[in-house]
Amino acid sequence: MLRKQHLIHTTRFFGSLSGKTLTLATAAIIGLAAVSSGASASLDAIATNSAPLSVTNGTLILDAPLYPGTGGVGSSAGFTTAITGLVPGDILHRFVTYKNSGTLSGGSLSLWITDSGTSLLTSDATVGLKVSVSKCATAWVWTGNATATCSGSATSWLSSTALSTIKTEANKIGFTGSPTLAANETVYLKFDIQLPDRVERRANGGTPTAGDGVTALTGGTVQGLTAGITWTLFEAQRAATDTNA
Repeated sequence: MLRKQHLIHTTRFFGSLSGKTLTLATAAIIGLAAVSSGASASLDAIATNSAPLSVTNGTLILDAPLYPGTGGVGSSAGFTTAITGLVPGDILHRFVTYKNSGTLSGGSLSLWITDSGTSLLTSDATVGLKVSVSKCATAWVWTGNATATCSGSATSWLSSTALSTIKTEANKIGFTGSPTLAANETVYLKFDIQLPDRVERRANGGTPTAGDGVTALTGGTVQGLTAGITWTLFEAQRAATDTNA
């Protein structure tokens, strides 16, 4: 009889523990529900501009080179006019017009060339071609082979420079004074292309040699060479600004 009572007492003990656990779990769930409900409550306020803020990007456009024309006073076909029969000391002038037709003012301007050939004309800094560039505020004017004139004064943008040193974009050269083009601005340039002085002698139809007719020419002869030159004018973006308005 005593053993039976002991078993009944033990059973009641475990039943009581289970009830307490259930009570605690129920309370925890109710507490979490209360916290969750409280977190979703808030006060909000917003304000918006009555009209949308308009944002428009600018454009930077450097038009392909233009040429004054093909007839009459002050006419030129620019870079499309072939240069033939050059001898050392010759200077050929090409008149080219560029325009920034974009809505943005540009940054600094620079120049480089590429050559479809591989001759000394654009690969040798001593005997190869050189170029200088001058700028006029208005179109250049000339008659035939007479000296070209600029109303006002011409500005030197580039002194005599070997084409070999500005070959490819990696070697582009900036113009003197870091000139820029404003939006819708046109610039009139004169390219003076020269084959430097050179002494060669060809005896009895043989291979050209130095002036004494005996010494071999350094780098080879400049006679009979060809080049296919593309001139690239580069206009950088203006400096970025930080503006209050």
